[in-house]
Amino acid sequence: MRKQQKTPFYNRAWFVSIAVFCIVQLLFFAMEKTGWIPNLRDFDGKLLGKVTELHFFKEWFQFYETQWFNLFTLFLAFFVVLQFVGSAVKGISLKLKG
Repeated sequence: MRKQQKTPFYNRAWFVSIAVFCIVQLLFFAMEKTGWIPNLRDFDGKLLGKVTELHFFKEWFQFYETQWFNLFTLFLAFFVVLQFVGSAVKGISLKLKG
């Protein structure tokens, strides 16, 4: 039987996702503090506008003054958590198999 080679910590999919999330957050923070924010459309009255007007979104996801940054952070955090859970389930199922 062959021994399975361990994947290096920094080469795992969830680690890359978290690293990208942190880099994007640093970029958003720098853009907010310097005022170099892209000129993006408002989304009043549209689906994304309705999401940003939710009480839950206003109370828990107001990291930045720019609504776009808050919305993008929410979606990116959702996908990072999804990636982490998928990776954990895959690792557990592989350990149970063999």
